[in-house]
Amino acid sequence: MKKIGAIFVSFIVLINLFSSASAADNCQNYKSGSKVWWDGIELKPGQIGRLTIKKDTPLFKLNGEKRTLSRTLKAGEFYRIYAFKPGLLSVGGGYFVERDSRVTYQTPSKTKLEQVKQIQVCTIANKSRATFTLKDSKGISYKVYAVGSNEKKAYGSFSSSATWNSVWAGISEGDVLYKGNYKLYLQKLNSPVITDTGIQIKDYVYNASRKMMYQVSTYYMGQPDLLAIANTESSNFESADLYYVHNSQLFRVKRSGWAAIGYTTRPSTVDKLTYQTKDYNNADGVWTLNTWTLNPDNAEIRLLDSQDY
Repeated sequence: MKKIGAIFVSFIVLINLFSSASAADNCQNYKSGSKVWWDGIELKPGQIGRLTIKKDTPLFKLNGEKRTLSRTLKAGEFYRIYAFKPGLLSVGGGYFVERDSRVTYQTPSKTKLEQVKQIQVCTIANKSRATFTLKDSKGISYKVYAVGSNEKKAYGSFSSSATWNSVWAGISEGDVLYKGNYKLYLQKLNSPVITDTGIQIKDYVYNASRKMMYQVSTYYMGQPDLLAIANTESSNFESADLYYVHNSQLFRVKRSGWAAIGYTTRPSTVDKLTYQTKDYNNADGVWTLNTWTLNPDNAEIRLLDSQDY
């Protein structure tokens, strides 16, 4: 394992599995809330060992090479260890103690470490509201998980008490709806790593019945699949933010002047790096065929042509 300077980062979480199987393959062995116990104490995700204080020892904050004393840890106290540096052990939050005769450092078995990491992966996979398998431009497959927090479930309703689940152009009566903040996680297929992409869709109403999260697949080498996260704009119009995998990262597609593309019929692949959508104008009954091109190197999509018919 590499020397870890910061295991808990804001947006990137790397979770090593104990086999090359995909996250879901072993999840049937773990129930929600499963824990791994190490001598009667829970082994936490990211924990690599534990520390017992034999003699009083200083706890200090490390900023580069500069040490700032925080307090003294007392003999008999116990701490989880999440990282280490040469001669130092981290108790988390940037705090360290010296690894010397004043402390006893123990590490769990490889099996227990593998189990706790697998549980954390399964937690992401099992909580995913929608899961997709996307290929990048090299044909390498990745899983994308959309995991909700503060999620609420409702059904499309005409009830006067309905709020975000009220029937309108974007919701029909009985549609299955979920509302929450959704984070996107990425996992290379058959890889032991899941990445928190840092992408979050806040306060999003996901209409599962209408599949408002959907995939745009391709059959062309050199062209990535797209993930669309859509919103209804009117009775005949949607907008969607598009995402794709490039160099093992998930990117949001950009469009000059716009955050998303709009359409009446959803995008389809018509040629390499080329997509088409259709718009319908209610006022004059005219359809417009739009042709788009994607540049995967800079995540930009551009309108090539529009034709009325």
